[in-house]
Amino acid sequence: MDSSCQPDDLAQLREQFPDWDIEARWTVAGTGPDSRYLLAHKGGVTLSAWTPADLAAEIRRDTGAR
Repeated sequence: MDSSCQPDDLAQLREQFPDWDIEARWTVAGTGPDSRYLLAHKGGVTLSAWTPADLAAEIRRDTGAR
């Protein structure tokens, strides 16, 4: 199991971006390790990333924040 995204990381993202619905999903590989990725939804916008830091950057980029 990939531990790069712990539930605490998701809680931090949800706290940092309360207007966004944030979740983790798994992709299943038949011959290799499974991978977890993150999704953020707001209105008609869906963003995805492999790490919490990357998802935060995508949300900031989308909202124009730095």
